[in-house]
Amino acid sequence: STGITTIIISLGLQMLFPSDAPKLPSVSVSPSAEIVEGSSVTLTCSSDANPAASYTWYKEDEDSPKASGHNFTITDITPEHSGSYSCVAQNNRGHHYSTLQLTVSKSLLFLGYWSDINETYICYSNLLIVMTLDPDVLMTSLIIFSCFFCFPVLWIILVFTVIIQLQK
Repeated sequence: STGITTIIISLGLQMLFPSDAPKLPSVSVSPSAEIVEGSSVTLTCSSDANPAASYTWYKEDEDSPKASGHNFTITDITPEHSGSYSCVAQNNRGHHYSTLQLTVSKSLLFLGYWSDINETYICYSNLLIVMTLDPDVLMTSLIIFSCFFCFPVLWIILVFTVIIQLQK
């Protein structure tokens, strides 16, 4: 034996960073233009935190979460999806939340239009626009009706009324 002993020294380097609760989350909706029934939207949430935050989405007046993660996508959206949505950013140091308002417009299905001598009717699924031209005043008036019942029935009644007026 030579009498040589080998000693291995292991050094470990650990860097410690201060941990922080999530900052106030930033929330956004895409697309940012008008949201129309039948389309898709994505709600996005982000926050600075150490360790990284987890994200949970809630809708106003609902206890159970709608989704978890940075993004929450709603496909085939309806007006019932309208409301306030909150994103909660949370880690082991705390939590913060931010809220956004989502408004979904009902889509208008064009059904048709017809005219008589003085009026033009433009018919949508839940909307009737009547444009009247008064030849004595040379002025167009615009009347918009919201219809809250079965619209094709109203459309048939109005067409029938227009036909009767034309036959007089």
